[in-house]
Amino acid sequence: MRFAIATLGCKVNQYDSALIESRLGSLGMVRGDFNQPADVYVVNTCTVTDRADAESLLAYAPVTRIAAVMSFSQLMTPAGEVGMMRMTEELIDRIVSIEGAFYLPYRLHACRDQVAKAYPKADEFVAKKRQYDPHLLFRNALWETYFAA
Repeated sequence: MRFAIATLGCKVNQYDSALIESRLGSLGMVRGDFNQPADVYVVNTCTVTDRADAESLLAYAPVTRIAAVMSFSQLMTPAGEVGMMRMTEELIDRIVSIEGAFYLPYRLHACRDQVAKAYPKADEFVAKKRQYDPHLLFRNALWETYFAA
């Protein structure tokens, strides 16, 4: 089996990637280039501590927490898009199950119920949006996908 690792971050991430490579190698796996076909792709990312944001209605860090920043590469095909959507939904389900949230992305792969669970003040946001922009002059794909009724 072949694996590929992308390391995005500091020296700690580089150390962790070397450890992952060693462990996978001890299982008989062979490292390949991330841009080539592989059986397993590992994206080793940085984590940061985010301060609590008590003001924003759509805050992904309503309390101080660790935030993982991830970057993914996908095939630009219908199958690649479906695969990325499926993986994103699974990641969000896991995050929401431990009372986490996710950054509202530019790629709209989350389900409406996932957004509602991760952002409990979303209804309040929608009410204020309708109060201050009753004709919905300022809206985007995020609004249309998750908040328009």
